[in-house]
Amino acid sequence: MSVELDATTYVHAKPTTAHSYILPAVLDALESHFDGSAKNDVFDLGCGTGGAAAALAERGYYVVGVDPSSDGIAKANINYPNCR
Repeated sequence: MSVELDATTYVHAKPTTAHSYILPAVLDALESHFDGSAKNDVFDLGCGTGGAAAALAERGYYVVGVDPSSDGIAKANINYPNCR
């Protein structure tokens, strides 16, 4: 079965309220595994419109995001061109 997800209902690609409690936990987990001495890669599965991926990239992580919504990926590419 194939499902096409539509991200056109998202008003913007900015981080949402959920990011305010999810991102700190993700950052704590990442920082407990990485010592900062090397470039660290992060794979964002289900990146949506890229808000969380961009927040991680701003903190120095190299982020690659994937999402089943081609609309979401298109918005992420427009709003966050330095993320992939």
